Amino acid sequence: MLLNLVEHSRKIRAQVLTMKVRSFGSSASSSTMEDEQSTLDAFIQMFFAKEEDAKKEEASTDDILTNSTDAKKEPKDSQGSSSQESAKNSQESNKDSDSLQDIIDKLIQTAGKHMESSMIAAHLSLLIAYLVMEDPVRFNSLLLIQRRYLRSQISALPLSFTSY
Repeated sequence: MLLNLVEHSRKIRAQVLTMKVRSFGSSASSSTMEDEQSTLDAFIQMFFAKEEDAKKEEASTDDILTNSTDAKKEPKDSQGSSSQESAKNSQESNKDSDSLQDIIDKLIQTAGKHMESSMIAAHLSLLIAYLVMEDPVRFNSLLLIQRRYLRSQISALPLSFTSY
């Protein structure tokens, strides 16, 4: 709804931008002036957090797929009589179908979390764009905030990644 409000009204955009909000992670009881930040800073911080969450869920999906294909590649022991083999095969097929269902459930769960984080990040990016639209000063502050965030992310990388 905030998207609809700021899309066409400069006055509402200005009001939203002049508001201060509690910093991400600060509690309501211990809120002081130092714990407050601009709405633009808060939206950008929330965007990057949701983008990171989406990346983690994507990696989690990759791990689930990798681990499930590795489990299927394990060799099976083919010794024993034919009646014992058929009993083992039916038990293994039941286990395989159960494990396949578990894998599918995990994949659906991570896909849902990934979609949620991606949708929130997309809506935040639209909101940020509307807030800085037609305001070169705010746009430049957005660029500075992004650079500061990206520099902190790059400095957290191992040296082998940053030497290129």
